[in-house]
Amino acid sequence: MSFSSFRLLSLGTVLLFSQCKRADAPQPLTATLPPVTQAGLNTIGFRVDGTVWLPKGSFNFPAYKAHYSGHTFWISSNRLVDGELTSFGIFIRPVAGTGSYDLQERSGIGAHYSTADDMYNVLQPSAGSVQITRLDSVQRIVAGTFAGTLVSPTSGKTINITEGRFDLSY
Repeated sequence: MSFSSFRLLSLGTVLLFSQCKRADAPQPLTATLPPVTQAGLNTIGFRVDGTVWLPKGSFNFPAYKAHYSGHTFWISSNRLVDGELTSFGIFIRPVAGTGSYDLQERSGIGAHYSTADDMYNVLQPSAGSVQITRLDSVQRIVAGTFAGTLVSPTSGKTINITEGRFDLSY
């Protein structure tokens, strides 16, 4: 290889690598709620006192499970992160189809949220509501939105569940 060929190859290499940029450090992911959908996309999420809650399961604690059997509907969802389990559930009986269902103590319509330290339930009239926007027994899809205030019967603390949405196959 001649000296001028070597210089040309060296110059090309320098120009090539001078155009490379160092990748920025990865940014931490910010949890976002899934969109409100009605296609059986198997999503559920909500805010607990303003913080996004998304399910994350394991072998022993599935991320979510939905059930509908003609008159009874329930969702159970879990979040297992760094060994800490939180759970959320909605129960409606009887279900008459799509529409709004008020969360009320002792009405057959309820919700719960539990952590390692406490459990929160519907303990007051008009604690919130669940809006079922799709209930398709042929394609086995249930979708809707929910919000409400849950109370701990032991500590008296309250939590606010807002912007809840689910789109699940059952």
